[in-house]
Amino acid sequence: MKHYLILLALLPFAASAQYAGEYGTADTTLFQILQRPDGYYLSTEHYGNIRMIPEGGGRFTLDRVKPVAIVDFDTNSTGQVTRMLVHQAGRFTWIKDTLSASLLGSYHQDIDASLHILIHQDGEQLKMETKNLDQLKRDKYRVLDDTYTFQRDRNGQVERLLIDRIGEQVYLPRKSQGLQPALRMHAPDRHLGFTRADTLEGAPLPARTCYDVLFYDLDVALDPSQRSVQGRNRIRFRAVRDFDSLQLDLYANLRIDRILYQGHELTYHREYNAVYVDFPSTVSQGTLGELDVQYHGKPILPDPSVLQGGILWLHDTLGNPWAESVCQGTGGSLWWPGKDLLSDKPDSMRITLTAPAGLTAISNGRLLSTHKMPDGRSRFEWYVSYPILNYNVVFYLGDYVHFSDKRIDYYCLPYSLDKAKTVFGGAPAMMDLYERDFGPYPFAGDGFKLVEAPYPMEHQSAVSPGPITPLPGGTYDQAEVIRTLWHESAHEWWGNSVSCADFADLWIHEAFATYTEVLAYTAFSGDKAAADYLRAQVPVNKEPIIGVYNVNYFYLGDMYSKGCLLLNTLRHAIHNDSLFFGALRGIQSQWRFRSITTEDLIRSFNAFTGKDYTCVFDQYLRHTALPVLEWSLQDRRFRYRWQADVPGFQMPIRINLGPVLLSATSEWQALNLPESASPEDLRVDTDEFYVRTVHN
Repeated sequence: MKHYLILLALLPFAASAQYAGEYGTADTTLFQILQRPDGYYLSTEHYGNIRMIPEGGGRFTLDRVKPVAIVDFDTNSTGQVTRMLVHQAGRFTWIKDTLSASLLGSYHQDIDASLHILIHQDGEQLKMETKNLDQLKRDKYRVLDDTYTFQRDRNGQVERLLIDRIGEQVYLPRKSQGLQPALRMHAPDRHLGFTRADTLEGAPLPARTCYDVLFYDLDVALDPSQRSVQGRNRIRFRAVRDFDSLQLDLYANLRIDRILYQGHELTYHREYNAVYVDFPSTVSQGTLGELDVQYHGKPILPDPSVLQGGILWLHDTLGNPWAESVCQGTGGSLWWPGKDLLSDKPDSMRITLTAPAGLTAISNGRLLSTHKMPDGRSRFEWYVSYPILNYNVVFYLGDYVHFSDKRIDYYCLPYSLDKAKTVFGGAPAMMDLYERDFGPYPFAGDGFKLVEAPYPMEHQSAVSPGPITPLPGGTYDQAEVIRTLWHESAHEWWGNSVSCADFADLWIHEAFATYTEVLAYTAFSGDKAAADYLRAQVPVNKEPIIGVYNVNYFYLGDMYSKGCLLLNTLRHAIHNDSLFFGALRGIQSQWRFRSITTEDLIRSFNAFTGKDYTCVFDQYLRHTALPVLEWSLQDRRFRYRWQADVPGFQMPIRINLGPVLLSATSEWQALNLPESASPEDLRVDTDEFYVRTVHN
């Protein structure tokens, strides 16, 4: 994806160098310039850290930003920076989410619908986020050096906003505002290196492993008009060892009102998104305790370009608020406080959501009760009776209608009802298929529901395939929605029940869910559709599938496509579906509701199949190159061996002549082809085996 960026808001990062530091205007806009060994970077909310390409004389071009953005630094006689000038001319188009005669509302960018801005009113002042709109004439405003023009249709409904940027904007060096550097929204990157903040988010540090979370009691009021949340989380825990301080997690842009323990308010301090809670005396091993964390604020917005989660605050096509929390990779702590560590799931959880009048709030688990409050708002109490990952805790907020069958609940927007009944109609057969191949549905006590939502996600027991009726400007592909439904529902087994303990092993979620799509194509669309889908998997093989541990490294890469092809290769190398699917069911049974590592899965797979496939997993997961079958043929004598990164690599392979499978190793072997075989017709099966071949 190309990077299109309007420099609306930038977030702080402390640094010291000639140009590094904070720059700002009279309003809240802050630019952050970072210095790294390979040069300067601009830290942005939506696109992470953008490389600044030096042009000489204090001028830089921002890499991959369109329209072109130029940054100039002016310095005084002592070399100190006196100001930073940003030049970015061009027109940007934003589409109004809901047509109305008012200028107020949410707008999404035409080239990236995930990016939104909000035009709202503060008293008499019209604002874009925090910036004042100064009126020039009807439907035309000035914001700093930008011109905002609102366009209406023939009926007088505002349908789009055109932002014209001309000239330059001046930013002055500012003393650090003391804001948390963790507000930088970038995915950890193995090439640019990792930070202290990444370690605090991803590592099982002593302040996290000293206690075990047993139960969360989360109570949150949702305010889509302000894009804000306010609530509390009661955290029940058991002390694993003695401690006098522990780490919780809550994004630094959310304010903690107070933390209570045994009726007393505790002190705490924050480092990036980590919250260190101090206890008045040592908490002894085995102690059962409960913290009450009260908080409020405006959670971050999602940005798919850097795999950043957040809250999608949208409106449906009728103008009603429609929202969803999307947290994978970024963590549930972007909207609620808890222990945001993959390896520690609470045993159970209660989630109470307060929604504006007329809206329904859906979450994980079973709906226990609904209650209408005197002010017209409604409270929805949900209960999860199984372990759950923090990023899987969800709220869906909207004008939902509900229908059900014997085993599944369905929620959709009213105007999507007919389409939803078609899209969801195959779900019972899908569940039957998955239970046959993987074992019983893991969360039977919580039920299973499918929810139309802005973004597809595998939220536990509350899975979404995305929007069924697209928002304005979107398109509808029923087959793609159904395929997404297959994938996200497969995560109930692979990801939600059996879960990775670190995002470095996220392939355990995504490879199996992607291969489940192949199984669904086979069952519901036929062998050809499944074969076509397999051929469509084209890994780039630039980085290993296994990521970097203990730094919350959420990098998807080839784990979908190559991971799927690895599983298909293993299935055909085993050449026994009873054994292959028996191993998958065995893993599900052995590791149900638990966190698992790659090594754990390989050991279990080997045990259930009765053969050691470690070298196969290692080659595909830890190396970018494929195993290469080197072969030659002379006088009907077929010679072959594997070339691979893993020493002693061995894996069966199929050819179309001779035995069903050849037990190929890294040593040369030979096979005499039968007289009836035609050597010129010899083919190595690269349809079902994801390998390369070299014919000598």
